[in-house]
Amino acid sequence: MNISITHILLLASCALATPLTWAQSEIQIRKRAYGVFEVRQFEEFKTVQDLTPESRRTLDLKEIEAEIEFLFDENNELEIELEYEHGGTGSSLEHDNFEEFGEFENEVERGGEVAISEAYYRTRLVDSTYLIIGKSKLYLSLNSAQESPMDSASPQFSNLEARMIPNQWKETGVQVESRWRDFVLRGGVVSGLNSEFFRKYNWIGGGHQRQFETMNADDLAALASVEYGDALRGRGLALGYYQGDTSRNRYKRGKLDARATVKIYSLMGSWSLGPVIASGQILRGELSDSEAVVTANNTLGGLAAPGNFGSIGSKANLESFQLRWDFLENWSAFALFEHVNTFAEVEGSVFADPRYEVQQQGLGIYHQWSRCFWKLHGWQESTQLEGLPSTQTILFQFGFDTGTI
Repeated sequence: MNISITHILLLASCALATPLTWAQSEIQIRKRAYGVFEVRQFEEFKTVQDLTPESRRTLDLKEIEAEIEFLFDENNELEIELEYEHGGTGSSLEHDNFEEFGEFENEVERGGEVAISEAYYRTRLVDSTYLIIGKSKLYLSLNSAQESPMDSASPQFSNLEARMIPNQWKETGVQVESRWRDFVLRGGVVSGLNSEFFRKYNWIGGGHQRQFETMNADDLAALASVEYGDALRGRGLALGYYQGDTSRNRYKRGKLDARATVKIYSLMGSWSLGPVIASGQILRGELSDSEAVVTANNTLGGLAAPGNFGSIGSKANLESFQLRWDFLENWSAFALFEHVNTFAEVEGSVFADPRYEVQQQGLGIYHQWSRCFWKLHGWQESTQLEGLPSTQTILFQFGFDTGTI
């Protein structure tokens, strides 16, 4: 009797049909979506020789994000978030070792800016302790911990955070979260950074492995944090620590023998007193062997070549402080003050570029209604580069958050 694979699969599917249908009927599904549209008017310089600020304006469908959560039972859930940024797809880099000298190539494809931003399985281990497997946020900074665009009166908790670390930082790996009284303890092992893409304009931020379809995992990273209260939305403080080597995640092997270890220390929190809410954060970063990283990166060619942006500091600092006043129901005024320096310290012959020590200070208004909101934020930016004028930016955002999860 000749039984084909097709027959076997058909019989198996019929046998499994009843229990699968029953199991699926028990799953609860929750959905949520949010989006942000923005208009930005800003000043920029025409060329290095012409430092007269020129006003420009942009429109941007900044992001649309859809979340779906599958609740299998009271102890197990699966969450997936699909993010659609800037109204289009993007490009990715590919590396081919057999292209003459191992070249980087640019490919336009789905996935660059239409991506799964989070996808993880969460299961209860004991009581209030959970295991999280997959791609999820790192609780290291205010932007990374932010759940909704309505968490902050300003468009983001920090404008300058993305000039030091990956913005809204999420990584793939295994994390544990445990709640005890007013404390939340978090820790995990996640995918590491790639030092080939460290640049002076965002320090280690470019090392976030989003350029390729897969992530190199020869070097992993560890993180831990402890939170008291609610560091994002009320009265609370959180301490965070991140450490990971980066050299073995490089595609060009043999150019960097040092570990190039990244360490991040963070303190963030918020406190409310009546209608006034103060929030802020301090980040301190260290990169070992930074001079060796600069030397190795300057030998890269093609799309991976850093050009004039190869220099990076061995230490970086960021301070951010926001003061919010809820002066009417659903109306808030805020002030945001920030400072970042990605050349706080340098190694060897690396030049500390004063252009990347930046200060921002600005004011804004925030209004929300029926899960919708608008924000108006204006700020001035200045640097420590002598002779470089300050620039002005005005940002208007309209957005929504269904908030059902």
